[in-house]
Amino acid sequence: MQDDRVMSILTGLVIVVAMATLAQRSDQLLDFFFGEKVASIAPQNDAFALFAGESKVIDVLANDENAKPEDADNVNILVSPSCGAAETTDGGVLYISNDRCVGAQLFAYCLPAVCGVVTNALVPQ
Repeated sequence: MQDDRVMSILTGLVIVVAMATLAQRSDQLLDFFFGEKVASIAPQNDAFALFAGESKVIDVLANDENAKPEDADNVNILVSPSCGAAETTDGGVLYISNDRCVGAQLFAYCLPAVCGVVTNALVPQ
């Protein structure tokens, strides 16, 4: 009777390890079974120059690997700049600088698909 319990516990552990392995390799499994390569977005940091008092729409996804134009609608601002403002808009992020902004400003954004990877935009002024 006790051997049955031990075998049940060991079987459960094997199943948990197998499911964890499958979850980590889900992209490769989809590629293997369906022949489709699932491309994930690889965000890159952005930098641009702007004078104090100006504003600019930044295509923050332009240098991100595997990003599509429609992904720009899903950009989330995670950290606002210390001077000025950053807000999402059609096709990117609108950075609005006020007249008192001096030096580099930093804000962070992400996409819902990759929000575990935070991407920064540096605005030297």
